[in-house]
Amino acid sequence: MALELDDDLEALARRLARQTGESVRQAVRRSLAERLSRLSADGGETDILAARVPSGPAFEVRLFGHPVIFRRASNGERHEVSWRLRRSMAVLVYLALAPGHRASKDELVESLWRGEGPDAIQRNFHPTVSDARRSLATDARAEEGDIPTIAHRDGVYVLDPAIRWWIDVDVFRRLVHAAEEAEEPAIELRLLESAWRLVHAPLVRGFDADWVAGPRDELHRAWLAALRRIGELASQLGRHELALDAWRRLLMEEPFEEQAHLEVMELYGRAGRRDLVRRQYVKLQELLTELDVEPAPKTQERYLDLMR
Repeated sequence: MALELDDDLEALARRLARQTGESVRQAVRRSLAERLSRLSADGGETDILAARVPSGPAFEVRLFGHPVIFRRASNGERHEVSWRLRRSMAVLVYLALAPGHRASKDELVESLWRGEGPDAIQRNFHPTVSDARRSLATDARAEEGDIPTIAHRDGVYVLDPAIRWWIDVDVFRRLVHAAEEAEEPAIELRLLESAWRLVHAPLVRGFDADWVAGPRDELHRAWLAALRRIGELASQLGRHELALDAWRRLLMEEPFEEQAHLEVMELYGRAGRRDLVRRQYVKLQELLTELDVEPAPKTQERYLDLMR
């Protein structure tokens, strides 16, 4: 993880290092984790690991669930962007998900105009991109002038880097990556918990095109992995309520995951709730009956231990 920090954050980290006895590197990572967690929920810098952020208007792009884009004014107010054409919104969503937030015309056509003839593409491609630009810039004109929002450079369309873009998918990935590199369990847990809270629904709900399937599956798997790790870390750190929330949420998505059922039973057992241990075990038995199997021997053995 690149630790490119602004002067204020580095100075804070050095003060923390003196106060806590940590190394500067540890203090920097702690400060960075706190900043990442704060920015994850309320929108902020696109490159939240970098020191310098482009000035100008800002857009908040939320892609988990039904996609919603907000224009953030300089006074802090935000206004939802309205879309005349669904395909115009799809152009923005495609670029927000694309590596580097950039794509060639051929890539856009292949994904958004698949199956349409050359004449239809010729008639509609440029008007659709222009409509996407207008939809994004409408509220900005009075304040910032005619902003391109989607730039075209060297044959590639890109979300204009002169604009501040906060994209929840980017923040989720950065939080997960930062958690992977965290050296302290408490920091790792904090980062993963922030990542979890960003994901309230599947990626771009309502868009069923092929180009959505790959990112949706990748992010869903990363989210499930984050839930598993949250459950493990929270249990280790004594945050049993959080651990229980994570394992139960995981079971809503993966009801046949026996290890998650066992973890829930363990947590109920720690709380002295043998009635809930029994109920969870019966639920697991009923689910596995559908597969014509029984709980694993270690699960059966642990269940009996918890019920003693």
